Amino acid sequence: MPSAATRRSENAGENFLTKMQEVRYYVAFRIVKAAESLFSTVTCCSGCLAAYRRAPLMDALDVWLAQSFLGKQATFGDDRSLTNFMLRRWRVIYDSSAICSTIVPSTMRQFFKQQLRWKKSWIRESLLASMFMWRRHPLAAFYFYLGVVFPLVSPAVVFVALVLPLLGLGAFSYMYVYGTTLMALALRTRLPRAAQDEPLGLRPRVQHFPTCSFSSGRRITRSRP
Repeated sequence: MPSAATRRSENAGENFLTKMQEVRYYVAFRIVKAAESLFSTVTCCSGCLAAYRRAPLMDALDVWLAQSFLGKQATFGDDRSLTNFMLRRWRVIYDSSAICSTIVPSTMRQFFKQQLRWKKSWIRESLLASMFMWRRHPLAAFYFYLGVVFPLVSPAVVFVALVLPLLGLGAFSYMYVYGTTLMALALRTRLPRAAQDEPLGLRPRVQHFPTCSFSSGRRITRSRP
């Protein structure tokens, strides 16, 4: 039975971008993974810190190390890949008491390269997980498939709601701006209270990362940090 841990950004106070990523990690671990853990279906045991029982790991080790996709060896997204192997047969949970820190990108160039690599592995592993997640708890499966569909259609939604009106095609969607801003403010009012006891002094800022829908991933021996 694999177990995922909480990740924090060690350089959260460096600039606005690192602070935003600290908020993103808080939501991804303390909220999303905690919710997934209720049904033992955590979809990614992040490579920064995860624990696996030896027997299930050894059963999947050779296939995992030799994994390929569209004829090419998979060299990134290994933590999500290994989690998928576990989800096929085992319970995957989140342990909020296990905590580690990481250095997050401090420039937009670094951030874009990281997120592009993570998103490619997210697409690959989400497609693979879609073939068996329907066997898990109905609520967990429903949430998973929504989580796959929404990020894929969100760029089109943003384009229609915000970009086309600037080109004179359609009306500007103030409702979209209002909705995303309301979600950000809801996080802003909730997270500071939850972060009072956080050792790293997390102080969330208003953020619109939900419109970007970035995901995470990393593998033990084959990937970059």
